Amino acid sequence: MWGLQEQQQQQQQQQQQQQQQQEHQQQQQEEQQHQQQKQQQQQQQQQQQQQQPQQQQQQPQQQQQQQQQEQQESGVGLGLHVV
Repeated sequence: MWGLQEQQQQQQQQQQQQQQQQEHQQQQQEEQQHQQQKQQQQQQQQQQQQQQPQQQQQQPQQQQQQQQQEQQESGVGLGLHVV
């Protein structure tokens, strides 16, 4: 009988330890998730920063294209006048 009680006590202790470990693991997982979220936010910010200068570069190109078109049209007009 005494041997049985001892085994039961040991089992209870082991279960308690396992529960504590599980709780600890959950906390770690939550911390990791928070860290991952922070990293994702940082990455998003970096991407936004990178996108902004590209947009700025695109604008002058569009302006140049418009100027070229105007020149071509005016050139065609001049050509017609010459003929």
